Amino acid sequence: MIFDHYDLLELFEREPLEYRSDQGFYMNSKTDPLGIKLLFSMSIYTDKCMVSLIYKEHELTLVSLEINNVIKVEKREDLLFIHSKSASSPIIINFKPRFSISEICL
Repeated sequence: MIFDHYDLLELFEREPLEYRSDQGFYMNSKTDPLGIKLLFSMSIYTDKCMVSLIYKEHELTLVSLEINNVIKVEKREDLLFIHSKSASSPIIINFKPRFSISEICL
């Protein structure tokens, strides 16, 4: 899986909540102005990404995705593209002005 640690740092505007390089695990989160928390994690050795949108005030999960066979995670401006062998087009996470995932907008 190809990704740039500095691109993720720029998107999330903080160091990862958890990064275990020996196990190939990365996790981070960010909350938008509407109180929606994006939780993003990836397992580099199993080529898997997990994405959840959580309404922070009530800890209510709005969307939860597990993406398998991930080959690349890349940043383009305020967007995070997750490319998978299993899909013809990437899953796109928009960070601004509020979080949205591909065609899902909250």
